[in-house]
Amino acid sequence: MKRYLLLLVLYFWTLQLSAQYYPPGEKNYTDSLKALLHTPGSDSEKVMPGFLLSEYWLEKDTALARRYFTTSEQYAKSSPLLSAVSTYYAGRLIMDQLPDSADQLFTAAEQQLRAFHQNMAYLYRSKATASKALLEKKKDQHQRYIDILLNQSIPLALKANDSIYLGVLYMNVAIGFKNMMDFTSADKNLKTALYILHLKAAPAQYLIAVYHTIAENAALSGHNELAGHYLDTMKSLLTPYPDYEGWLDYYAAEGMHLTVAERFDDAVINIDKGIELARKKNKAYPEQRLLFQKFYALYNKQSYSQARDVMLSLLDRKEFMAIKTNRVQMYYGLAVTYAHLKDMDNAYHWMERYSALNDSITQSNTLKNMTELEAKFQTAQKEKKILALQSEKDKAALQSQSQKWTNRILTITCLFLLALAVASWLYYRKLSRQKEINLQHQLTDFKRQQQLQLTQAMLDGEEKERKRVARDLHDGLGGMLAAVKLNLSGMEQEEAGDPHAQMADSALTGVIEQLDNSITELRRIAQNMMPDSLLRFGLEKALRDLAASYNTQKLDVRMQTFGIAKDIPLTNQAHIFRIIQELISNAAKHSGASQIFAQCSQNEGLFLITVEDNGKGFDPEILQQKKGLGYSNIKNRVAFLKGKIDIQSTHTEGTVINIELDSYAG
Repeated sequence: MKRYLLLLVLYFWTLQLSAQYYPPGEKNYTDSLKALLHTPGSDSEKVMPGFLLSEYWLEKDTALARRYFTTSEQYAKSSPLLSAVSTYYAGRLIMDQLPDSADQLFTAAEQQLRAFHQNMAYLYRSKATASKALLEKKKDQHQRYIDILLNQSIPLALKANDSIYLGVLYMNVAIGFKNMMDFTSADKNLKTALYILHLKAAPAQYLIAVYHTIAENAALSGHNELAGHYLDTMKSLLTPYPDYEGWLDYYAAEGMHLTVAERFDDAVINIDKGIELARKKNKAYPEQRLLFQKFYALYNKQSYSQARDVMLSLLDRKEFMAIKTNRVQMYYGLAVTYAHLKDMDNAYHWMERYSALNDSITQSNTLKNMTELEAKFQTAQKEKKILALQSEKDKAALQSQSQKWTNRILTITCLFLLALAVASWLYYRKLSRQKEINLQHQLTDFKRQQQLQLTQAMLDGEEKERKRVARDLHDGLGGMLAAVKLNLSGMEQEEAGDPHAQMADSALTGVIEQLDNSITELRRIAQNMMPDSLLRFGLEKALRDLAASYNTQKLDVRMQTFGIAKDIPLTNQAHIFRIIQELISNAAKHSGASQIFAQCSQNEGLFLITVEDNGKGFDPEILQQKKGLGYSNIKNRVAFLKGKIDIQSTHTEGTVINIELDSYAG
């Protein structure tokens, strides 16, 4: 029962995908669009602000949304491209009320936009096909939904060069797989979406949506602990915006996470927070979604009376009950709840309603499938008739030309033998060239392998030398300096009673202070060369100590880690530590930043590093022209771990560096 209801909740949550992603502080978003709409300028400059405002108000005030659309539709008539975009927004306006008409408008918009080759045209072709996919999903055609997104929407988004929208599409593909309970495919697409959005430094609302979805997928696929880590990241993104609507998704997902963990009381407390926020913001559908999740927590807690009361309160909520699949869930939930309460009359009543509605859905799907099969059969019959007619025609033609074929057989045979000889020669020539190419590839692979072995040997040698020098500095020179300090301190005490040695004593005190500073600096150098915490406690503790060592009154360095495994080979841990140490050191020395944020996460073998600062930035092309020792070391270590590096930096806007590694390479 628990698993069944959980999957129902999954479907219920992910049904509503038409929502747009608006930034925290939505009033600023709408105010900026209104300002553009009323700024003096040409009509074409006012079209898109009006369309975006129409889309924003679509779920809040349909009359206002229609007014903004009508105004922009008039402005768009002066431009063929914008007029085609207008057709798309016309479909968005009626998508929920008249889905069939909206589907026709999306098709028309996509066809009209084919005449243009600007990025904007490709983007709205992608959006039109994605909207058609969503209409298929609302008909329970999940496979069709995924096919349209993968084969139409995503290729068009790539042509539009809109990486953020591309990330959103991959997230929507993952939601489709999640609804089909293919959690592995969902996880793959969610990680693709997350990588793209992190790579392009996407605004918070997009990252919040992906972390919400990937947390749900992890909980549903049996990785509830990992879901908790994703939810922690989602919460950290939401914390600066206490009134943002994204909290509603967080409370719902956290409720699922806690319920799966069988922490039912905590789940109810968390869900009640979400219900309170939904009521405060007058969000009816999210409130009802949370109420349904509360029923699930109470049911599994075996608080059947409270669970029943929650379900009964939902029966009169038109937003929830308007969707047939929601009613199926309601009726089944009430039936099993009344059964646990020993109220068999009501249990039987609701089970009857569930069966009748579920059968009608099944019958509807069956009729639809039969209609499709009949259409295919009729098409096949027509094709058979066409083939029969064509066969008769071909037979007559064959009889009329049979005599000619007899005369041509010898010619064809000769030509065939000639072609065979030419083909054999060409094949031999191609084979020789292919052997040469294969030999070149083998030589290239051999050189690359040699270079990799050389790099590995160099890096291993460097680490061994660091360990040796650090040990010699700490045990040898450090001990000697400490002994010298002890002897000098003894001399200072012996001369303390001699009035004639005050000046010498003052100089001796200065020497001891300098010696203290030298010992401290010596220990710092030894620690940097091979941190003791890395050898004793592992990579995660060493990274946190590294961040703490750079913190000053003028520089705030923060380190965030997720899921770092203990079994990463020590050599690879050292390489990862050196990479992050070099990145933080470069930012601290050269960027002029006041804040440095570093994040490390691991998922199986994939290790992701992000280091971001708010410094003055630089031109990444400089690294290609003038490669310093530090950057070369980073590149060598990244290459050794079979990784890749991406640097985004502009003057005055700081730097973001993303690195992807194989934790177990080597």
